[in-house]
Amino acid sequence: MIIMEDTRKIPKSRFWLPFTFGMIVLLSTVLFCVLNGGRWFEAIDPDTNVKDEFINDLHRVFGPFYMIGYFTVQSNLILAVAMIVWACMPKSARASSFFLSSVSIITITFIAYWALLARSVPVYEWIHPYSLISNVTLHALNPILGFALAIAFRKHIILVKRVAGVCSMYMSLYVAYCAILFGVGATIENNEVNGATIYSFLDFQNILYINLKSMPILAIFTDVVILVMAPFLMILINYLWAKALRVKYIDDSYFGWMERIKTRNRLRKIR
Repeated sequence: MIIMEDTRKIPKSRFWLPFTFGMIVLLSTVLFCVLNGGRWFEAIDPDTNVKDEFINDLHRVFGPFYMIGYFTVQSNLILAVAMIVWACMPKSARASSFFLSSVSIITITFIAYWALLARSVPVYEWIHPYSLISNVTLHALNPILGFALAIAFRKHIILVKRVAGVCSMYMSLYVAYCAILFGVGATIENNEVNGATIYSFLDFQNILYINLKSMPILAIFTDVVILVMAPFLMILINYLWAKALRVKYIDDSYFGWMERIKTRNRLRKIR
């Protein structure tokens, strides 16, 4: 169903829920960023300045601020901001659409971690209390808060196509950022260039775990395809959430705008 304006609003008595959830996600994410920044300093030997196994490519490039480079952290922060903005602007269809897009982004975090990355997490990180709490909070509890809020407030969500389209571009920007980091943070070991990678499946020489080091042209082509296709993944997830929640939408996209002009002109001719 297409609607042209939002006439619904969240009851005042429920304003606190999106705001509270947003603050929980925001504070927990910032807390783990700060604590992990402290762990970075602990991982440096004060005498030799040699970093232990805790340090990886992202740590080497960003130092104690490395956490902000992870898709997990960015998606958690986006979700937190979207919740708080929607709580402050409950009548705004664009704010509700921004929230739905943030749920789609955090869905990618949830699926990618538990389907692809969790199996490669060292055993000691599941045993160590701090690592266990941070992993579960950022990859499960915070996303579940977003899912729960979307389901509970589904009648108040309106999908604005232009907002969804702009938010989907974040995926391309993140892939581009990973590609830039891959080149900027590259190192040479044993006469072999190794790019800096954030996630193993986004190693641009072994993209999606396919070894393309001996086929640079194919590697570049594959990387460009992923860059172009990345937004469509989020658009698909956004669409699935919208269908599952049965939300209404506003077609303010370019094509929707042109269609409205054509309809208006046809009506004028009839008159």
